[in-house]
Amino acid sequence: MTDEDTSSDEQKAASKVKDSITPVITDAAKDLAEHLKQPAQQAVESLTSTATDAAATVKGESTSAASDLKDQAQEATKTVQSAATA
Repeated sequence: MTDEDTSSDEQKAASKVKDSITPVITDAAKDLAEHLKQPAQQAVESLTSTATDAAATVKGESTSAASDLKDQAQEATKTVQSAATA
């Protein structure tokens, strides 16, 4: 048997292994993708909900801080006006 014959036999054997294992790997990849699909969707929904809640919290805190600042400014204005008329 020559090196060419050995190489050809090795290529044939490798091709047979590839042909037999490819469907198994493809099926396993499909099963894994299907298995991960639902948890990924749940993660996206959870992230969306958390982001929405965070945005509402930031909006509420900003509104509260703006209101507090407005009240402080009005009090400062009254204090300055009282001091100016005294």
